[in-house]
Amino acid sequence: MSLEGFFDSLDNDVKLENLKTNLISKLNYLYNNSLGDDKNYINKSIQLVKSLDITNFNSNRDDLISIMENCNKIYKKLGD
Repeated sequence: MSLEGFFDSLDNDVKLENLKTNLISKLNYLYNNSLGDDKNYINKSIQLVKSLDITNFNSNRDDLISIMENCNKIYKKLGD
């Protein structure tokens, strides 16, 4: 399933809250294991994810995709 298809399936608050909980958990892990600018970016990302609700989710979809891609790069840097 593509990210677009996945996001289209988030059609109620329960599904969105589950996504938010999962993302925040992963972002907290990155935050606790990162330094400097990465930490600042991750903290801003956590705040954006926390602010999402079913009414503003679609307008923040591109930001969320960007966060997921950038945090994946940060995660990969931790393994180096």
